[in-house]
Parts: sequence; C-alpha cells; structure tokens
Amino acid sequence: MRDYDDPVVQGVGRRAWNVRCRGWEVSLGRLYVLPGPGEQALWTDALGKRATCTDGKAQTLTGLGSVTRSPCRMTYGKATYVAYRAKKGGALYAAEGASQIADVLETGLRVVSGAAKPPKVSDVQVSAASAEIAADFGGSAGGLARAQAAAASDPARLRARAYVQNNKWRCDLAETDFKALVADTPGRQCRAPRTGRGAAQPGAEHLQQRAFRRGRQAVRRG
Repeated sequence: MRDYDDPVVQGVGRRAWNVRCRGWEVSLGRLYVLPGPGEQALWTDALGKRATCTDGKAQTLTGLGSVTRSPCRMTYGKATYVAYRAKKGGALYAAEGASQIADVLETGLRVVSGAAKPPKVSDVQVSAASAEIAADFGGSAGGLARAQAAAASDPARLRARAYVQNNKWRCDLAETDFKALVADTPGRQCRAPRTGRGAAQPGAEHLQQRAFRRGRQAVRRG
C-alpha cells in the first residue's frame, strides 16, 4: 500500500509503501525508494527509532545482485525484525519489517527497484536465506502474532489511534490507548517539565483522559 505520509518520503522522487498482510490489522513492514545519497540518512534514522539492528550480511537477490541484510529487534516488543538495503543507479532501495515476512520483503524490494515484476496473488514466496535469517535470531524468529503485537504497541500508532477514537466519541477505547502509552513509557509520556512550584504537572495524555471523562459525564447528564 503506497504511503504518502511517511516523513522519510516528503520530497521529490521519494516513495514508500506499507506492507500489510490480509487478516492483520497493522503494517508489518515498509519499502522505500530514495533517489539521492543525502536522503538515505533519513531512512537510517527512522529505522533506528523503530528497531535496533546489528551489522549487516551480504545476500544475493535475483536482479539486484548483492544486498545487505541486517537482523534487528523492534524497539517496542523486541520482536524479530529485518532490514534490507540495496544500491542501484545511485538510488537506495530499502525494505524493513517482521522477520517472518522476509520473503515478502525481498520480493517487494525486487519489485520497487524494477528488478522483477509484481508476482501473482497465487504465487508462493520463499526466501532463499530463510535458514540464515532464523539463525540470526538463535534458530527461531517466533510467530507472526508476536510481530503484530509489537507493531500494535508502537507509541506513534497508539497515539494516533487514540485521537481518532476521541474524535469519534469512542472515549473508552481512546482512554485505553492513552493508558497503554503512559504504562509503556512512564518517564516520558506521563509527566511534563516541573513548574515554579516544583510539582510535576500531568502530561498531555493525562489531560486528554480527563477531558474524555468530563465529556462522557456531560453527555450522560444531557
């Protein structure tokens, strides 16, 4: 699915896609096309916020030749994650996502780089490096459900969904997401800088929760 809102691709010639699997609620991966060397650092920085990666290994993909594959762990949930990067004609082609869909990421990388045509829906995708990828994570990368749960707990996604729920007057659901944010990052999300009196003030999420409660009470009284 083409992603026009990704901060990494807010420039001429940059493109991004979200990788979604049928039956799963969240994005499980990303694909990028970045034409200039100066823009490529944007993806590296964004990846560093989503996952912690170790040194990459060379892997051969048909049509692209040698690409770099890096084993990673997601920042939230610590699920296994993998990142690919390939250079072609001065541009960077990158793919990242749950290690369980490495075959899909590799195919996507070949397609967006022009090295292959999009496969048919019925085509079975298999990574030639599946055994090596599993070995990178101690022999097992876990199930896709864990990757989905980790992606669902991403703070940016939780925050965005909470505000959407609030706008739709689904106050209980929005409050649940805000509470998950506060519980996940207690030092950063739930407190604002201290005031002159030295007392920490409630953060934005707490204030938002209070507004939800007041709104519900007003609706009930009405």
